[in-house]
Amino acid sequence: MESPGIAVFQNDRTADSFSYGVFEPRSLADMERAVEIVNSGWKDLFSLDRKIFEKRLESGHLFFAARHNGKPACILETLALKIGEPEFSEKDSPNDRAKYIGSQIRSMGNYFDITNGGNWFPYQEGSNVVLFVDITSHPDELGGPAASGLVNHVKSRAWQKLEERPRELEHLNSVKYMPTYTPDIFEVIRWHKGLFALDTDIIIPKARPTYTPSKNVHMMCYMAPGYTASVGQVKRQKKPN
Repeated sequence: MESPGIAVFQNDRTADSFSYGVFEPRSLADMERAVEIVNSGWKDLFSLDRKIFEKRLESGHLFFAARHNGKPACILETLALKIGEPEFSEKDSPNDRAKYIGSQIRSMGNYFDITNGGNWFPYQEGSNVVLFVDITSHPDELGGPAASGLVNHVKSRAWQKLEERPRELEHLNSVKYMPTYTPDIFEVIRWHKGLFALDTDIIIPKARPTYTPSKNVHMMCYMAPGYTASVGQVKRQKKPN
């Protein structure tokens, strides 16, 4: 039986199943596969090992996983932030608000500054922003429903009624924004837009200083006050062939 907070997608023809939820390692092999997944996308930036990943998991921030037939297929690492907001007026659009949050994240420095050198800072109560630091699929899962399904799952949980929300997601209660730390790569930006992320047009130069495909970050945002596309407007997943 799946634990609360996990959604399951079943393909009747292939008997493949995808489940989405908070990452809770079930075994040493589970941890090692999660580390392998993250390194498959970001080893140029940061060489992760199991000890450091355990530190991240113990920080109190949310880490999510898509599982394919029980095995980790995609990992989403997030970082909760507390960012003060100005007095927005009714004329300020959701994109204006998201852009302000993006500008504040830009002022915090690069990847290593905001993640405590890749170790993650302890979680702060009352954080109003959950930053999608990176979302990484196993090479065998690229192009499948693992990553898109995981993003849609987290979005749906963030908008879920508080009384229905699983206990492990309680600290999403105060969250108003879900920006992404997206590499400034056209195909990646287009993928996020396909899942209804706002484009803030905020660029953070050299935010990932050793990441070869793109050192710059292009801030997107899945959730902002007044953005109705965040609620229930989820791109339909195609069943794998």
